[in-house]
Amino acid sequence: MRAWMMFSGLMLLSILVNSINSERICFSCSGMRQDEKCQHAITCDKDEICFVQKYFTHGNETKYDVGCTFQELCQKDVTGHILGKRNEHAHIVCQKCCNDSNVCNYDLSCQNIITRNDNIHLISTNSNHKISIYMELPDGQSHKANYTTFNVSNEHSLYVLTVTGYSGDPGQNSIDYPNDSLGANGKPFTTKDRDNDKYNGNLAVILKSAWWYSSSYYSDLNIAYSGSSGTMYWSRWSSGISKSLMMIKRTY
Repeated sequence: MRAWMMFSGLMLLSILVNSINSERICFSCSGMRQDEKCQHAITCDKDEICFVQKYFTHGNETKYDVGCTFQELCQKDVTGHILGKRNEHAHIVCQKCCNDSNVCNYDLSCQNIITRNDNIHLISTNSNHKISIYMELPDGQSHKANYTTFNVSNEHSLYVLTVTGYSGDPGQNSIDYPNDSLGANGKPFTTKDRDNDKYNGNLAVILKSAWWYSSSYYSDLNIAYSGSSGTMYWSRWSSGISKSLMMIKRTY
């Protein structure tokens, strides 16, 4: 379990930088402006290192998040939220990782462009993982869908999604829906330049999105924004989702 610490001043900062610890210590703050300094540090898990993420908000403000992330992601110079956070963080610009010293993510400069699903594949196939999906409507109503099994295959096999073991509100399992023409489970990933769905046309182009489509779809948390109403879609719950967060966790 992570140890959370608050600190200020150069003396304690010096102690953090020079501490001898098997786990990396990183700054951990979110929603910072470029001229702000993070005053909060955490001890990462043993397989994590530090990251910096730069993004534009829906109001076109430049913001930064810093913290700990999986070391496997950083081997490809990427980090952050594994599948992604969708709310006011409308556009992630870049992200980077460091592991050369404690609190090495003090420098907010960021030039490493995010890569594609290779990183999700790398993490999700490194032992067993589960996934939790949080969704919220503009009026604050929320829904969570949990799956005990989650992984994404490699590029050669078209990033096929595997999600099983649903728990959540009854009747709202949209990703692993039993109708093969609607569920995302077992489907390859479709983008505007890679049409891997079963529809007569490219659903990613039509929806301005990218997802694990079949001949139709019962979920899509990548659909382009439409103002404050949102357009993210979970058929068994709502088509007006404005916020979503996908989180995976290793189950060993």
